[in-house]
Amino acid sequence: MQDNYLGNGIMRLGKKIAVFGGSGFIGREVGYALAHAGYVLTFYVRRPARYRELTLLPNARVRAWQPGDKVSTQAAVADHHILLNLLVDQSDRLEAVAPERFAEVGQSLQQAASKAGIQRILHLSYVDADGKAGEGWCKQLAVLESAMHGVACAQTTTLRTSLIIGAQDDTSSCYRDQLKRMPFVPVYGAEYRMQPLWVRDLARLMVEMVSHRESFGKKRIVVGDDTLTLKELALEVAEIMGIENAMVFSPCRLNARLLSALGPLSPIKSLHPAQLVTLRGDRVVDNVDFEAQFGFKPTEVEVALSTYVTPHDIRHRYHFFRKEAGRDLSELPKELL
Repeated sequence: MQDNYLGNGIMRLGKKIAVFGGSGFIGREVGYALAHAGYVLTFYVRRPARYRELTLLPNARVRAWQPGDKVSTQAAVADHHILLNLLVDQSDRLEAVAPERFAEVGQSLQQAASKAGIQRILHLSYVDADGKAGEGWCKQLAVLESAMHGVACAQTTTLRTSLIIGAQDDTSSCYRDQLKRMPFVPVYGAEYRMQPLWVRDLARLMVEMVSHRESFGKKRIVVGDDTLTLKELALEVAEIMGIENAMVFSPCRLNARLLSALGPLSPIKSLHPAQLVTLRGDRVVDNVDFEAQFGFKPTEVEVALSTYVTPHDIRHRYHFFRKEAGRDLSELPKELL
């Protein structure tokens, strides 16, 4: 075993990574970081033709995979050294594997990884994973985690997060799209408290975790430093966009389900089907210091949001940055008002 380590807790690994659940915004950002770190990626999806842009990444390809099918899964995992499981990302409604299938899909991945001799598994989960929760989302998360940690030949690390935000996510980007239409934002689970983490910080961490021995066999908590409700997150988006007096409220589950089911035809853009699946209550973990654990400070929520919700219109950008600088809007030239 000593030949497998380079010192300082760093493991010597092959470079080929099989990525499952990587078609959403998390997979794209993590894939970008891993590809540019020198790893060779294969993204497995049901419909490869829809995701050809992923092949623009260095050393990346997209292949077909049928979730839960043992033959398809064994063929996918074969000849890879590392398995990256991002199936909990439900942001891509066309490709997302329903949580009701996590047990079936997790079992097929476990068997295939064991047969292929996978060396390393990185698994993304949420802090509300609870094997004692009976049925439902929390139980489904726990079952999937258990399957990944059940691969005897692999060193598995689970990263449990609270809320990942970034361009094309299923929360803050939806709030932005709604605010572009009107200052009226239905937010499902508006009072749920979260500790958002920018997807680029998660991607950076994933690259560092791949070969780091101290994380082997562990379930690590990866949450941002800021705690805020989803309503506060939506109001933060509105402020960055320069929209004052935005009305944010929480719709009932039935109305949210009906509106989100309309997809692109829905007049309300702040609701996403993934919210109804993954948002079940507060996701807050006390006394967790990200920087102390991982050696770098996570990006502040306001800074992260500004990278993808800041208005592109020059007048609105000018208003926003003057406000951030503490300047009174009454000082603006009349032609900019």
